[in-house]
Amino acid sequence: MEELKLQAIVLGSLDYKEKDKIVTLFTLEQGIIKAVLKGVKSEKAKLKFAKEPFCFLNVILNKTGEFYTIINADLLDSFFDLTKDLKKYYVGFSLFEIVQASLMQNEPNPIVFVNLLKALKLICYDDISSSLVLLKFILGMLKVLGYRFNFKTCSSCHMPYVNKRYLNLETGSLICGSCITPFCVLVPLSSFHLLELLYQTEMERLNTVKANEATIKEALSLVFKNFETRTEKTLKTKKEVL
Repeated sequence: MEELKLQAIVLGSLDYKEKDKIVTLFTLEQGIIKAVLKGVKSEKAKLKFAKEPFCFLNVILNKTGEFYTIINADLLDSFFDLTKDLKKYYVGFSLFEIVQASLMQNEPNPIVFVNLLKALKLICYDDISSSLVLLKFILGMLKVLGYRFNFKTCSSCHMPYVNKRYLNLETGSLICGSCITPFCVLVPLSSFHLLELLYQTEMERLNTVKANEATIKEALSLVFKNFETRTEKTLKTKKEVL
């Protein structure tokens, strides 16, 4: 039996046996794992909080073979205010869905872990559009997956953009009007400029980005479409946040 001490964000939980839960954790050190939380359905369960989505924890696990059991946990942040606002609540779960669609289990990725933590803090505590935070997070995830946008020149002919810009869903890249294919969708200029600005802006400075909700929603819809095409996953939360 191996004991592990990890930092973790609770992505969700499922009933298991009479009083237990299986908790999905995104950990800094081990990536996405599932762990049993025993006796947590009892009213007096000491670790009852450790099954709640959004909780940021220090956890101690026992590992026997491929199975993890949570034996202790310290709450670092519950992000409880996310549960008070329906839009923020859905955006939070959209972040989780994007992480789980992008990473395999037991695949550590410190960059994604830190970005997720930053995104949750911004949505919960800052006066900032949760949709804008989500948009920035998806762009960051696409970078991690190896899909970057070139905002200066067409990714096909490598000439500077002149008039219209398009997203090629076959390649995940931005192209000019001379290189369009049947797999392309138009990127409105307002969305193009917003995406370009977000590429240059750190997560901590998102409060400096000014954009109306219509433009954010427009850009978010395009990036969702690109992400789903790249990962071949359908995001269930998409309709709730658009």
